[in-house]
Amino acid sequence: MARANLTDPAQSSKFMIFDVPSFGNGYDASEALLPLRLPYSAVLGAQSITMPEYTLTLDEINEGTLDTAIRVVIGAAVNNITLTRAVYVVDKEFFNWIRMTASGKANSEVFRRDLVLVWFHNAIGVSTGAHTGIGMVDNPRVPFKAWYLKDTIPVRYKPGADFDANSSEISIQELELAPRDIDELGLLDLGALIGVNVAL
Repeated sequence: MARANLTDPAQSSKFMIFDVPSFGNGYDASEALLPLRLPYSAVLGAQSITMPEYTLTLDEINEGTLDTAIRVVIGAAVNNITLTRAVYVVDKEFFNWIRMTASGKANSEVFRRDLVLVWFHNAIGVSTGAHTGIGMVDNPRVPFKAWYLKDTIPVRYKPGADFDANSSEISIQELELAPRDIDELGLLDLGALIGVNVAL
């Protein structure tokens, strides 16, 4: 008997990253997932995206005569992520964003973006609504993980691969982003939010 797709390992090629509106001083990851329900949501094209990481900063306290130090958490940080995609003649989106950030002329809401990185799974045992924006009902792409990247700004831009007269490879541009904070939602959370019924 064939396995249900939900039990198969996830593939790193099935992802999308959305540029979503800011939702005020606080944020709600469920509201940020609105692009999954709307076909006209802004999508940042990317060939590859490094996976976000959440790291704790620790301090060590030597107490009394203990042989080992006690480790306490003193903070947390989200690592930078890098987007890559092919260079096109009329594409200046990456440069315009980092240039706007460097100049400081624009409102902070313009160059500080809230992004949602979504990881999809081709799965059976699910049903989707007609307007979820995540695929046809008979071949759904189920978002099983999503990361809400809050107040993201660009910190490094490379317009393409280094020039090489002997190379015929497609030139790839890079944009490194620094999120301020991150939130993660799983399969059941996402299914409830966007109307996907998951049969585990």
